[in-house]
Amino acid sequence: MKITNGVVREVKISTEVGVLFIWLFIDHEDGGTQGFGGYVLGGRPECAAGKHYEQANLAGEWLVRCMMVCGVDSFDQCVGKAVRVMREDGLIVGIMNIIDSKIVFNAKETMERMAKVKVTK
Repeated sequence: MKITNGVVREVKISTEVGVLFIWLFIDHEDGGTQGFGGYVLGGRPECAAGKHYEQANLAGEWLVRCMMVCGVDSFDQCVGKAVRVMREDGLIVGIMNIIDSKIVFNAKETMERMAKVKVTK
C-alpha cells in the first residue's frame, strides 16, 4: 500500500440512475486529482440499493468517517483539509488524518464488512 499526502479539493453527493454515491476529490502531493468513492451507498426505494430496512447504513458510515478523518463537523467542510491517502494498485482505498494516524477510514475494508451486515426490523 502506498501512502501519500493530499488535500480534499471537492466533495460530491449524488444519485446516478437512482443509486447514491459520495465522493471526495483529492489533489495528490505527487500530482493529479483522484476521486475517493464510487461505492453504492444506497438508492431510491425502487432500486435494489434502496432497501434501507434490509441493509446497514453505508452512507451514514461513509459521511461520518470522512468527517472524522478531516476533523470537521459538516461534510462540506472537508474541502481544503489535508489527509493521508492510502492507495492500492493506483486506487484510493482509504484516508487517514494528517496528524493522528489512529483516525483512519479504510473504505475497502469497512464497506466489505458492512455489506455483510443484515439489519433486522
